[in-house]
Amino acid sequence: MDEFGLRLKLARVYMGMSQTEMAEYLGVSLKMIYRWESGERDPPNTLRVREIAEKLQVPFEWLCGLGPTFSWEK
Repeated sequence: MDEFGLRLKLARVYMGMSQTEMAEYLGVSLKMIYRWESGERDPPNTLRVREIAEKLQVPFEWLCGLGPTFSWEK
């Protein structure tokens, strides 16, 4: 699992969402959520990652694996 996928999953779990709910929330397919989280598919382009970060209310840098961890990550 790559850093984007791991952090996307952490944000989803923290928000108490299933993969289906996350897909609906982000406006993507369930299969895409699975592929991102598993690392089977590369993260979307930078603009889309920024949109996802904003929607999930997490810093863009964090979602990309560049920022510090949140207290709930442990």
